[in-house]
Amino acid sequence: MHFKNSLIVGLLVATGLATTPGSNAADGAKQKDALTLISQMRVKQLTKELSLTEEQQKKVQALFDEEAKRLAVIQANDGLDINQKYEKKMAIKKESNENLPPLLTTEQKAKLEEMKTKPTRRKKPASPAPANP
Repeated sequence: MHFKNSLIVGLLVATGLATTPGSNAADGAKQKDALTLISQMRVKQLTKELSLTEEQQKKVQALFDEEAKRLAVIQANDGLDINQKYEKKMAIKKESNENLPPLLTTEQKAKLEEMKTKPTRRKKPASPAPANP
């Protein structure tokens, strides 16, 4: 899966879990676990795409884990409406995206920028069934 798709999927999953009505402590733990899993998947994808070193992987994982914690806190805040939560989550994502490049080499930064600008791959629609004569 392309890096950009991974980020989008991660955000959608996190947001989807966040908007489930009737949240309780158990749901909050599930959301935090899901966010942690997503951060691990993101590191794995970046490692594959950018050939991250072990040291870089640890730093990127720490960055994404911190992001996941902050997202979970926002999600658990019942004093915010869905739009406020969305805005705060997007600000956290933006901050993480700004904190990632300093952890990379010049070549990796260039590759990351290239990945961000590439159009995402989408599955081709199924071909229509042949007409019966």
